[in-house]
Amino acid sequence: MNSAFLLAPILMALCFAAIWYLLPMRTRRRKNLFLFFATLLVSLMTWALILWRPRESFEIYRFSEKLSITLKLDGLGMFFAGLTSFLWPFATLYAFEYMQGAKHNRMFFTFYLMTFGVTEGIAFAGNMLSAFVFYEMLTLTTLPLVLSRFNEDSQYAARRYAVYCLGGSAFAFIGVVFLSYYGGGAPFVPGGVLAGSAADKNMMLLVFLISFFGFGVKAAVFPLHGWLPLASVAPTPVTALLHAVAVVKAGVFVLMRTVYYGFGAEYLRGTYAQKIALGIAIFTTVFGAAMALKERHFKRRLAYSTVSNLSYILFGVMLCTEAGLSAGITHTVFHALIKIGAFMCAGAFMHQTGREYLFELDGAGKRMPWIFSFFTVFSLALVGIPLFNGFISKYQLVMAGFQDGTVLGTVGVFALIAAAFLCAVYMFTVPIRAFFPQAGRDKFIGSNVTDPGWRMLLPIGLFALLVIAFGVYPEPVLSLARAIAAGSL
Repeated sequence: MNSAFLLAPILMALCFAAIWYLLPMRTRRRKNLFLFFATLLVSLMTWALILWRPRESFEIYRFSEKLSITLKLDGLGMFFAGLTSFLWPFATLYAFEYMQGAKHNRMFFTFYLMTFGVTEGIAFAGNMLSAFVFYEMLTLTTLPLVLSRFNEDSQYAARRYAVYCLGGSAFAFIGVVFLSYYGGGAPFVPGGVLAGSAADKNMMLLVFLISFFGFGVKAAVFPLHGWLPLASVAPTPVTALLHAVAVVKAGVFVLMRTVYYGFGAEYLRGTYAQKIALGIAIFTTVFGAAMALKERHFKRRLAYSTVSNLSYILFGVMLCTEAGLSAGITHTVFHALIKIGAFMCAGAFMHQTGREYLFELDGAGKRMPWIFSFFTVFSLALVGIPLFNGFISKYQLVMAGFQDGTVLGTVGVFALIAAAFLCAVYMFTVPIRAFFPQAGRDKFIGSNVTDPGWRMLLPIGLFALLVIAFGVYPEPVLSLARAIAAGSL
């Protein structure tokens, strides 16, 4: 396939978003059909590019000899593009029922579709500057989604989100500049672009740390995680994608690019910069789990869980080993399936009952058996119980930590185990309260609350089945992750 087609999914999403906003559509059915088929076409175009991958890069614009906006699809990009394009249509289907009757729907779905295209742009980026441009566009397209309710809470969350992300980008840009200057434009090359560079190594290690914290804002590393729980005020279709793939996984993905395709794992391994970044990831893993245990708001508890699990991935990435990267990629996929399903369950409860807090769950499982049965599956997977996909990826991370053979690698393993125990407490609390309320505390006696309609249940059920299927047979994802980590794809 011609490399110019790499631009197609990005432009298609932006054009469909413009058509949706500008052309009047009288019935809700027509609106929903247009949005769903637009999303599906972008996904199908993305998968066509993955299956018939163009081997050449496509240059959109050249600023100078070293700086250009370029698209290229390699193994890591295929993984991220495939993940987003698989999840997005199902999240859109869920959104139709969830957003029914909500205000500002036209604006909401316009930016929802635009965000899809921009996320594919991050996946297809061929160098650091291109990734940074689309990374910034992601902030701009998701900001209105966080703001979409236009109440006091969403305005505050949107301001915090903008300050964190734009501030982080200012630091990340320093890394882009230095890598582009000393790395010949910083094309994404397995092993990095600094081998044989004349750049002072101590200076570049400091630049890496600045970049790590800059890009780490979207990956919610401590102490730059504060925006993520606040962003849960957004509608659940937004938070499900924010916390599963679009924003937070974009942060992790760009850090994978920075470590393995920019600076280079061998360049960083054993340095003070790697140890600091690894230490931050280890601390954030336990910190996020502890904060999730403390939190009493349903979606914010899941948000803090995301903070913890993102640093599971960063732990693998910052080991700077092939096994670590492979484990990190595996957990990226499996956590995305778990967390998007868990957030959809939380959103379904809130949508059907109008309630938001964990103490309001008592007895809800008897009225919403499908939702809380699915949530139980996601809880078992996130904790890391065998025969569920979370066990596979966490086991891979633990093995990568032990194989690393360093003190920090071993400390990280015990941090992962501690976080898993905390995860068991804060996740299992939900189905236990929902299905087994204490005597006299059932809050739904005589209630007409029921499970939501098929448009919400179908995506959740599919993700629950995939969580189990990959727990029983994870080899397709494991093989893909190993091939990407080895640079053979």
